[in-house]
Amino acid sequence: MFNKVIKLIAVPLFAVGVTLVSCDNTASHHENRQENKFLTMLPDNAQSFLELYFPGEAVDTVYEDKNDFDLTVELQNGVEIEFNSKGDWRKVNLKKKNAQSDMFKLLPKKAQTHIKSVSPDAELRKLVRNRRNRYEVTLKDKEVYIFSRTGAVMTNETKRVPSNASVMYGKMFPADSVVMATLDEGLYEIDFASGIKVCFDRLGRFEDAEAPKGDELPESCLEQFPKLMVNYVKKNHAESGVRRISRKNYGYMLKTTKPNPVELCFSKQGDYLRQANKNDIEEEVLE
Repeated sequence: MFNKVIKLIAVPLFAVGVTLVSCDNTASHHENRQENKFLTMLPDNAQSFLELYFPGEAVDTVYEDKNDFDLTVELQNGVEIEFNSKGDWRKVNLKKKNAQSDMFKLLPKKAQTHIKSVSPDAELRKLVRNRRNRYEVTLKDKEVYIFSRTGAVMTNETKRVPSNASVMYGKMFPADSVVMATLDEGLYEIDFASGIKVCFDRLGRFEDAEAPKGDELPESCLEQFPKLMVNYVKKNHAESGVRRISRKNYGYMLKTTKPNPVELCFSKQGDYLRQANKNDIEEEVLE
């Protein structure tokens, strides 16, 4: 999935302009200089985030996903942080490492207040902000909360999902089960046990379906879309699966999986239009 992987050996954050300390005595000065240069290339927002929440921690690895235009920074203590192309955080996975209580401040105040009221001693394990600025919070006891962009608690709206949407996602994922459905700003987001997420508007019209990273949408899902589009992908990208399908004004945008992930644009009838450009993808990720 990742097109570029840069291994950093015990690099203190923001040790820019000084010689890097390496545990490997055979590492060349040139390699250290290149690693140091890459750290300075992180967007300012990403550097500020790391400096604020993980001061003094060492960077172990930086992954650059050229298809998503995002970065994943893995610290030496095991913590992983994902940033978008502008350096805004998208996911923080603390795992079982030193939970940072200050990181609750990344949530809207209303969400912070709710967590304190129901779990005063809560310890954060994972925090995710999706493309629509909804927040998913996982605590130490594996309890999960979902909040809107304003911090309101998202309740399960499965029974309110329009019947035409229920029929469609039933055909798309007959072997999967719905965990939760939330309604925010006119969109129903359906979360499945497999990790797949599907969105419909208030009228039950399909908007988006996405599999988790490293996974792909099942054949039963692809069968619900124009055959021309699906056949084009199978013929021209036979080595890849389909990770995401989004409805657009012109038709559809489809994203394939590794080994050669690409974003492709199709008409409403399924005719191939073009490969998406960086602006198309950034708008999709940041909307």
